[in-house]
Amino acid sequence: MNKFCIVGLGEHAKKKIIPAIRNLKNVNIAAVTSSFDLKENDVLKFDTVDQAISKLDKDYIFYISTPPSTHYELAKKLLLNDFNCLIEKPIFLSTEEFESIKKIAQSRSKYFFECFMHRYGKIYSEFIETFQKNRENIKSLDIKFCIPKIPSNTFRSIKNITSSLIYDIGCYPISLINDISENNEIKIVSIENYGNYTKEKFKIMGKMNQINLNVNFGIDNNYENFVKINFKNKFYIKFEYFFYGRKAEKKIITNNKTNGKIRTINDGNLFEEMLKKVKTDIHKNQKLINVNIKRNILDLELLISQYTNFKHHAS
Repeated sequence: MNKFCIVGLGEHAKKKIIPAIRNLKNVNIAAVTSSFDLKENDVLKFDTVDQAISKLDKDYIFYISTPPSTHYELAKKLLLNDFNCLIEKPIFLSTEEFESIKKIAQSRSKYFFECFMHRYGKIYSEFIETFQKNRENIKSLDIKFCIPKIPSNTFRSIKNITSSLIYDIGCYPISLINDISENNEIKIVSIENYGNYTKEKFKIMGKMNQINLNVNFGIDNNYENFVKINFKNKFYIKFEYFFYGRKAEKKIITNNKTNGKIRTINDGNLFEEMLKKVKTDIHKNQKLINVNIKRNILDLELLISQYTNFKHHAS
């Protein structure tokens, strides 16, 4: 039996997480929400986390889908009450929060996991394989994840650094960079609409050993979501709709001096794939997962520090 309790029933949970859970076999679904419009008859509703903790069996997995600033306290409470946790990205806002939660989880023999669904896609696997096989011949890596606007009526509209696009969108390229390299240097070089958290666009440059990094994320006129490997011989391979989680037709575009080719990949619902495989991945790779989580947080802390000082240095 697959038992999940979702904490925070926003549009993301309603449209992506609950449908993915329903597609699993033999499921029980509960939710902690203050919403009065919960119409799903198969979802057991609780008003508070404490209420859910007191009523649910310990084999329920809690899925934390609330604003990032709330993740630490929720995870701490759940782990101390012997529940495992899946946590939306970005998992925590500081390395201190991470180290505290890691210590609690280890002492209770429980786990926590950061939900980057794109890692379960065919296009992700093909990118990783291509990158690793050709690392010595790669000149640069371009990563772009831009959307026309942020969803309305969500925590992202709050004018607070903890709700910024660095955390909400920037965590995707940062996680990918740390998936493929342990030695990275990154720096914010430009910010459009600085200070307007709902309209900012970031340009980051850096290096991954000898490979140049060019990263763009935030708000732009058009939706763009790709990773592009540029080779030293001017050949490139572009992986489109890279960080997209729902069922979609994705593209791998290759181009050399004489011709180009487009190949499609049909990725399924990656939220569902993640939920199917997460327990196995955690038991096999918990140490590596924790290392990657910490590196992601360290890089996000670095970007936040650069962001805070950016206007001063630019003036």
